Amino acid sequence: MGFKKISKDELVSSQAPAFLGAPLEHVEEIDLLKERRSDVEKQFGFAKSEVFVSNSENLKYEYSKNGTLINFIGTGSINVLNNSKKDRIWDVKLDYSSDDNLSLEKDKIINLGNFEPETNKKVNYQIKDSEDLVNPIKVFEKIKVMNIQTDDLGAKLKQKKLKKIEQEIQEKRETTKKKIKMSYGHKISSVEDKIHLKNNELDEALDKISKLSQKNKKLLNQAGLLKKEIDSLIEDKEKYKEKNISKYLNKNQFKEETETQLKNAKEKLEQITERIPEVKTEYSEKKAVNIENILNHYDPKIKKLRKEMENCIENNKKAKKKEEEWEEKQDKLKTELKEKKKEIKNLEKEKKKATKDIEDEAKINIVEKEFDVQINDKRTQFEEIEKKLDEAEKKADEESERQKDLEDKIDDLEDNIEDLEDKKKNELESQNNKIDNSKKDTIETLEEKLQNTKNLISHLEKIKDTYDARIKELKAQLKENQENLKNINTKSDEWQEKKENVESEINSLRAKIVELNEQKENKLNKKLEEISQKEKERKEKILEGYHEITGEFVRDNYFLLFNQENRLKYSIFIENTSEDLVEDLRIAKQFSEEFRDFKYDSSSVSDVEIQKGSLIFSINSLEPGKKAEIIVYTSISPKNRQMIGTGNIQLSYIYKNQIMSNLEIDHLRGYSHAMHAMQIKEKETEPNKWRCSLIFKNNSEIDMELKSILVLDKDKETKYLDIDFNSNGGKLLAPQEKFISEEWEVADENEPKFFRKLEYSITHSVKKNAVIDLRLQESVFEIIDIHLDKKLSESEIKSFEEAEIQSKITVKNIGTTPMKGIMVKDIIPADFAPPEDLTQFQISTSSGRDISDHVSIEVVPDNLDHSIPHDVKISLNLDNIKSKVLIDVDEFLKISYPFKAIKPNHKKTYQFPLEVTHYYPQEKRSPENFYYLNESLETEKLPKLDIAHKRRDLLIGKEIFPGRDVDEFAISIIINNNSNIEVNDIDINDTISKSFEIVSANTKYEIMESEIEGTDMISFTVESILPYQEREIRYYVKSKDGEIMDQEKLESYLLS
Repeated sequence: MGFKKISKDELVSSQAPAFLGAPLEHVEEIDLLKERRSDVEKQFGFAKSEVFVSNSENLKYEYSKNGTLINFIGTGSINVLNNSKKDRIWDVKLDYSSDDNLSLEKDKIINLGNFEPETNKKVNYQIKDSEDLVNPIKVFEKIKVMNIQTDDLGAKLKQKKLKKIEQEIQEKRETTKKKIKMSYGHKISSVEDKIHLKNNELDEALDKISKLSQKNKKLLNQAGLLKKEIDSLIEDKEKYKEKNISKYLNKNQFKEETETQLKNAKEKLEQITERIPEVKTEYSEKKAVNIENILNHYDPKIKKLRKEMENCIENNKKAKKKEEEWEEKQDKLKTELKEKKKEIKNLEKEKKKATKDIEDEAKINIVEKEFDVQINDKRTQFEEIEKKLDEAEKKADEESERQKDLEDKIDDLEDNIEDLEDKKKNELESQNNKIDNSKKDTIETLEEKLQNTKNLISHLEKIKDTYDARIKELKAQLKENQENLKNINTKSDEWQEKKENVESEINSLRAKIVELNEQKENKLNKKLEEISQKEKERKEKILEGYHEITGEFVRDNYFLLFNQENRLKYSIFIENTSEDLVEDLRIAKQFSEEFRDFKYDSSSVSDVEIQKGSLIFSINSLEPGKKAEIIVYTSISPKNRQMIGTGNIQLSYIYKNQIMSNLEIDHLRGYSHAMHAMQIKEKETEPNKWRCSLIFKNNSEIDMELKSILVLDKDKETKYLDIDFNSNGGKLLAPQEKFISEEWEVADENEPKFFRKLEYSITHSVKKNAVIDLRLQESVFEIIDIHLDKKLSESEIKSFEEAEIQSKITVKNIGTTPMKGIMVKDIIPADFAPPEDLTQFQISTSSGRDISDHVSIEVVPDNLDHSIPHDVKISLNLDNIKSKVLIDVDEFLKISYPFKAIKPNHKKTYQFPLEVTHYYPQEKRSPENFYYLNESLETEKLPKLDIAHKRRDLLIGKEIFPGRDVDEFAISIIINNNSNIEVNDIDINDTISKSFEIVSANTKYEIMESEIEGTDMISFTVESILPYQEREIRYYVKSKDGEIMDQEKLESYLLS
């Protein structure tokens, strides 16, 4: 049926994705679908003449068995056709734009020249690369062998992978949380420290406000008292005038004369006046000493802190510089890392390219090894650069952290310096205030004494004025009190303002903490969302069947059962991934002659064409985003153990009104038969005045577009017409249609002459379409077949006796594909016991490959009870998904183990059944799910074990009768074998008196010492006696000394 069988060597690399194409290289190209052309060579015979521009492209894709594009041919043409039967067109220019992927020059105007009626010209071009082209159709194939069972062992593995991903993601979440919390924790802690300092300032302000409030209250009370005293003095002034002198003088002085009092008072006044400057000088000196002590205490500390801060600032600059150096190193390492990654990718591409056309597997391996050495070297360099990059990032982070610590330390030092400055200032103010207050108190005391003396003098001189002076003094005190009260209120307002400012700063800092917490939560949520999205994508990839590491879609293996009818279901899926309608789809599926009994099912198919070796399905159209499925049922019974192709697929379709490349037809300009003229007519009533207009007529059968008209006088100085039709899309003129412009007047004695320029062109219609042809090379069906053999070391054992037997099982892979795993179930019947120790099992392969790590042995039930049967289950490679091959093609597995017969019953028939389940991976790259087959060794091929029931039944008799002479007796020993078996090595011993001698015997004998006193032992050996046979041993004896032999001595003892 047109399908070429090939050998295994020719298909050595035939494992390929079914949806990406044919792995076979045929002697001749099989073109399942006839080539379809999309361009228009000639389009004549239309009623209306027209200029056509047909842009068509033909794209052919051919994919290898490995899913790579092995061949691409892209051609295109721009066909310009003059459909008119009588009109020539000339000076035709094609204006287009393209890119580097076409063989055409970019953005060029092609001069096509002249076209005779009903002629065309074509511009051909090649499409260089398919990489940037969008193929709107995806097609892939699924094949199911319905009589091969599947086992979803991979589901558990996928769950393990998903669980591992969840653990990794959870760890990443926790790490991310810690990093972000640590990153923002330092910032928040710094702000909280500032809040703590501001709270201290707030407490200080509140304390100052409280103390000032208490002073304010005290001064208010003092002011009230002063007012009260002043009022009282005024009231009592006249009443107690004379009595008030007594408070300055004692009784004796009071009795003295007024002049003496005045003299003493003036002397005292002079003394007080001299004392006041001395007191002021003493307090000034004391104040200077105090200031010097305070400065000596604080200035060295401040200087030391400033020096330390300068060192920190310098270290901070150095740390910043180091951080910048490490970041620069990171950038260089990242660039190196990117270049190494690119080199690895280029090597992998070169490796792929180098092995692309090599068919010999040995050469492929050599080439791959050469590239693998280079790739591994590059990867080692890549990993070393990665390590250096990690170290650089770590160093940069360390310098950044050191920089942050130094900045924090600088802030702390600034705060400490500021605190010391404040303390110095406060202590200076406090000590100065204290000295000033003490000085003030002392001077005030002296001044008070001075004042009192003056008052006394005044009272003495002018008694009436005594109260006035006192009142004046009290009013001065009241004013001073009010000034102090005003100052306290001012200070209170200042501290209140400071309190409000500090509270505002605290609120700002708290808002900053809220903002930082929000930023932290937003960043954390964003990072966690990104992590969750990556987790979701990774899980979806695994669940959809993508390989975890390579990211490639896992494709199926296909298997057939040897010499059995295999029922197949082919599912061909076609999907339109574009946003446009795809039409006229034709899908050809090839089958070899071994396939039969075809049936198909599809609601999308409009027609089916059956040809030799292929089925061709037609689909009228496929809507954007829609899928079509074609199901083909067939059967095949392989008679030879060789691989069979799954059949090529070829798909072609038409993409109407679209092309696949980036070519754009910008414009087509040309000319045909047209007439333009100046109509100049002198007015009837006004000589030398002319009415003028322009006429343009389309004399061809082709539509024309009038674009612009410009009319000037002959000197090109005066503009009469300037019409631009382009803004309105041009003025379209049908065949034989005229355009007459508006008139204008010109005064001239002679007929006026004009300069005119017209821009016009023939019109055209553009048609685009593309024909796309996809050739998907076939995969192969591997043949599954095994040969089973079982032997026992013994073919016969005795009934009811223990015996050890070796069970020897051989499983040979006689198919065309390696086996992934095997489950061997060997049944030991009742009356037999399984091995006591699993180490007694011997399992090996014919290649000598060590498979001990892949073996699992189970005995069910796990005991040595011989009254019940036991299942010996041997699993090989079913728990190890990494190893893809257990038994290769033509390789066999040998299993040997001992078991015991305990009490075999000859009346029973024992069977030793053997069941084997062999597994084959469904998928190429990730053998997680499996096809499996159950096979049992046929009954006639099972080993047979006979139970021999053999029991010995011997009768040994002794008879004495007279011999040949008077003094001679004959002793006859009769042996009867009454059993059904031959009895061997029969030893018979008889005793005779030492007084006898043996005359003769019919059987060889031997005389030995006897344990019985006075006797000898005569021993006979019978080598064998057949079933139911009788044997006689006779010997003659007589007395040595001639005495009469008595009966007792003749009887003696017979031992058998």
